[in-house]
Amino acid sequence: MLGHYEPEIHALLAGGNAINQAHDGMLDEETGLRGFIVTDDPVFLAPYYQGKDELLDGDSAALVLATHSGLVGEIVSMRVAEEDWISSWAIPALTFPNSHNTVATVESFLLSGKNLFDAYRATNSAVSTAVNADIAGEQAQEHQIVLIALAHWPSLSRAATIARSARRWSSR
Repeated sequence: MLGHYEPEIHALLAGGNAINQAHDGMLDEETGLRGFIVTDDPVFLAPYYQGKDELLDGDSAALVLATHSGLVGEIVSMRVAEEDWISSWAIPALTFPNSHNTVATVESFLLSGKNLFDAYRATNSAVSTAVNADIAGEQAQEHQIVLIALAHWPSLSRAATIARSARRWSSR
């Protein structure tokens, strides 16, 4: 019976780690792009490109969560927000001509990216919370089975002792 819960818990833990990895990638992308926009120095794009790889790896590894129907809606919302930030802000940021814009234009562009990222961050938080709740639920069910087994252990132990005694008595 416990064998049922272990794979579920491990899949949820792996999926949660993958969600965290993807989120770290998004943070690296955002950090790199903001540094690039403010300085116009392409050296700041290194974290962006590293983050792209982390995001791809994390999103791929998070597919293990697709078998948990209660998480699918949350994950789709997160992926939509992720893609919205990437297509509406991150990709345009790569070619944002900071040196040809006013401070107000740069600030406005940075603020639009922050708003999109905050929307993504809220969905990521919802997914992480849902995954953690599922892990806690699976662990609680597993613990309940262990407690039931332990509660019945004395009677099972007595039954085994009686069965051994009966076997010995009948073999005489």
